[in-house]
Amino acid sequence: MIRVVAMKKIDCKLDQGLPQGVAATGATPLNDAETLNITWDVEPPTAKFYTYMHFAELQTLRANDTREFNTTMNGKYSYGPYTPTPLKIETVLDVKPEECDEGACILQLVGTSKSTLPPLLNAIEAFTEINFPQMETDGDDVYSIKNVQDSYGLDRISWQGDPCVPIQFLWDGLNCDNSDNSTPPIITSLNLSSSGLVGTITQAIQNLTHLEKLDLSNNNLTGEIPEFLADIKSLLVIDLSGNNITGSVPPSVLQKKGMKLNVDNNPHLLCTGGSCVNSGEDKHKKNSIIVPVVASIASLAVLIGLEYLHNGCTPPMVHRDVKTTNILLNEHFEAKLADFGLSRSFPTEGGTHVSTVVAGTPGYLDPEYYRTNWLTEKSDVYSFGIVLLEIITNRHVIDQSREKAHIAEWVGLMLIKGDIINIMDPSLNGDYDSGSVWKAVELAMSCLNPSSTRRPTMTQVVIGLKECLASENSRGGASRDMDSKSSIEVSMTFDTDVNPTAR
Repeated sequence: MIRVVAMKKIDCKLDQGLPQGVAATGATPLNDAETLNITWDVEPPTAKFYTYMHFAELQTLRANDTREFNTTMNGKYSYGPYTPTPLKIETVLDVKPEECDEGACILQLVGTSKSTLPPLLNAIEAFTEINFPQMETDGDDVYSIKNVQDSYGLDRISWQGDPCVPIQFLWDGLNCDNSDNSTPPIITSLNLSSSGLVGTITQAIQNLTHLEKLDLSNNNLTGEIPEFLADIKSLLVIDLSGNNITGSVPPSVLQKKGMKLNVDNNPHLLCTGGSCVNSGEDKHKKNSIIVPVVASIASLAVLIGLEYLHNGCTPPMVHRDVKTTNILLNEHFEAKLADFGLSRSFPTEGGTHVSTVVAGTPGYLDPEYYRTNWLTEKSDVYSFGIVLLEIITNRHVIDQSREKAHIAEWVGLMLIKGDIINIMDPSLNGDYDSGSVWKAVELAMSCLNPSSTRRPTMTQVVIGLKECLASENSRGGASRDMDSKSSIEVSMTFDTDVNPTAR
């Protein structure tokens, strides 16, 4: 074959999908009298296929020149006579699928009697027919996922054809349930993390009624979390972290049994223990709560629970994994301490510690316990001190971009500088009592003393935090619709019916 190259740009339609470099080149036989033969094999040999042949005249013809040819497939006439159009791609395709003898295929371009130039082929594509054992994806799911695609302008190479079938061509970011060949596959998971999404959470998602997991993290989504997410019965895992979502989490979402919701790193939401309240200009409206009060309420509720474990249980208990993700806070700011899987009991007669294999979460783990394997009630005190700093600062426990990566070391550095403003959550805009804030920070830092014997007890921390709460509430003013009495009532709602099992 001889390679022919056009010296000018070739006109290609977008839907033909040919790169300019392909469209501008072609092949002809070695001499004018020969046919152009293209051969290939198909697997399995009985497979059916469709061919797409692309033609364009690449040469400048003289007045008496003619290029005309027919096409045959395995010796049988297929198409023609055909004359390519100068510098413009035209596509000839099979309407019906072809088959080849024993899987060996030969396409021939044969010049007609009046042709003075050999046949010319720019490109050929062959698509094998695939028989699907599964049914097509549920029609409502197909319609809904395409609406999601249109809403966000998603342009993914894999997002064409059937979303779930065949499984080897499953759309990127989807999981489907196609285990039953007698029923249509359904979409069960949608992952659009880091997809450059903008705008609000599209209503098209609510029609994906079989969805179990939704990941929209690390985009630029705005607006509020929609109520319809709670209406998708099977949806129990939602990740909205790393966006710019505002407003509050709908109660229906918070109250849904088994729901796992991640809203970290949304700068316009203030989150405490997994529950969020609006940090915008609505904070002076009815039912608004200033964050230091909320932090005190949540912290005090957890403290009362820990104090109960240490002093109210027989034998006494140590939780061993106190951290923010184990503090559940509902829309009424009622806090509960969760996940007692690592809890341990103490000897009842004068025991001060128990020797055990180290367990817990890095960042929250008592360094003395980590070093000695001696677990005491003060190990929970240390972990709670970290939680309290996390709530006060609204910053991550570990952040490598800070001057000091660990929150305890960073707050300690700020205290040396006397910089309480930098310690506090910047979204509060200075709306807090500096005296109660200093006391709360000092209380948290006392919990982090390297020596467990020099840390306060849970009872002492409860007393100190109650004083902070009383000081904050005494400020009064129009911005506080929750009075001191109601705050204390809410703080006392720790569910002591939860009975941890000792290991």
